[in-house]
Amino acid sequence: MRTLCYSLAVAATALGMSAFTSIPDKTVGEAKRVGAITANFIIQPEEDEFRQFPIGTPDGQNCRGTSEMHCYYSVKPVGKDSIPDLPSYTDEQIELYLANEWIEPGSTSVDESLYPDED
Repeated sequence: MRTLCYSLAVAATALGMSAFTSIPDKTVGEAKRVGAITANFIIQPEEDEFRQFPIGTPDGQNCRGTSEMHCYYSVKPVGKDSIPDLPSYTDEQIELYLANEWIEPGSTSVDESLYPDED
């Protein structure tokens, strides 16, 4: 009787575990960005458009147009854990990250001077 109960318990556990592994993965073939930011910099290549700068260090060549915000921001170590990994960021998000001290203006990034007027 004990062996029968044990066998049923093992069979139920195996069946329960297989229920989770037999569900088809619907994300195969789709790239999903999850977790925290991976880049060391966030750049503003166009006015009000912010995105991660994946490799190297940005400079004024990466920015065009005019803006009251900096061309690029360095992501601080605490920001690496706090900023979500998104394809783009809004002005409001950048302001929040600055207020929380998760990012800081890049060492050679100055507001407006890297965005010459196009008049």
